[in-house]
Amino acid sequence: PLTLSVDDFGQELGLTADAVEPISADRICGYMQRALEQLVDALEQAPDRPVRELDILPAEERSYLLEELNRTEADYPLDLCVHELFEAQVRRAPDAVALVFEEQSISYGALNADANRLAHHLIELGVRPDQPVAICVERSPAMVVGLLAILKAGGAYVPLDPAYPS
Repeated sequence: PLTLSVDDFGQELGLTADAVEPISADRICGYMQRALEQLVDALEQAPDRPVRELDILPAEERSYLLEELNRTEADYPLDLCVHELFEAQVRRAPDAVALVFEEQSISYGALNADANRLAHHLIELGVRPDQPVAICVERSPAMVVGLLAILKAGGAYVPLDPAYPS
């Protein structure tokens, strides 16, 4: 959080920044300089402009956040499906945490076992390769288990939003 304070006489301005992770003083100063410049410009040029419309990120920071951090391209084997890549990870690290939801953590091995059980049940119910299977569940570990199970059974999942009217 960022705390801005003014003394009782309106003569001194103080700023305190608490960061969750280490951040350089230069970055914080860059944020503040840009924010103050934008605020001054808005007060001079468009005093009715809502504060939420101010462009407070310095160009370098905007580029870092929106472009650099989003460079997640990776080469994946073209001959494997998502659930097969997941199973390879299960073999490498079955006890590693695969999913965290609220206060619950599930390992790759446990998630895989749950998905396998459901996949076998879906196959018993008649799911065949490329058959569409609807899934209507809130975002949760159950949703991940369901998606993996449908893929493992050979089906193609069709997500339905539980918030939509029936």
